[in-house]
Amino acid sequence: GIIEAFVSDPPWDPDSFPDDAALTAKFSALAGPVLGADETQRLAGTILSLSRAPVARLA
Repeated sequence: GIIEAFVSDPPWDPDSFPDDAALTAKFSALAGPVLGADETQRLAGTILSLSRAPVARLA
């Protein structure tokens, strides 16, 4: 139904997704000049923790 359209499996190969270090480096390069190093690292950690949070599936 409609809910399943919002909570679907990713269309890419999960093994090809960058690791945490690569994502943090990319985010730091983009956000660092605006936010500063400390805030960038804090926000990167928060974003990565959200990406690892379990997603509730509705039946």
